[in-house]
Amino acid sequence: MALSTTLLVLFAVVVNRQQAQAQRIGELSNRVRALEQSRALERTAVLEQQLRAMLSRLQTMEKGGLELMSKERDQQQVIERLQSELEQVRNALLTQGGSAADGLLLPSPASGGRRPAHSLPASP
Repeated sequence: MALSTTLLVLFAVVVNRQQAQAQRIGELSNRVRALEQSRALERTAVLEQQLRAMLSRLQTMEKGGLELMSKERDQQQVIERLQSELEQVRNALLTQGGSAADGLLLPSPASGGRRPAHSLPASP
């Protein structure tokens, strides 16, 4: 009977320790899971911050590109207006003096941008 009681007590102690270890393992597992989730959340927050910074830079670049395109359009309009005015001046000079005004004429864009040696330099 004493041996049975001793075995029963030892069995109860072993079962109790096993339950305590199982509980401790469960707590540790929960801690590990919580740490992994915390790290994943931190990584997500960092990635989100990087994404927002990249989006901001892209929006800035897009805005700069739109401004550049607008300035290019404005510049093209100015060039077209100046070419039109130059053509009007050429036509006016041709109707006024013909060959006497040839030395004053600036080259046409079709001539490759070359001026006669005796022509006036282009103003800035």
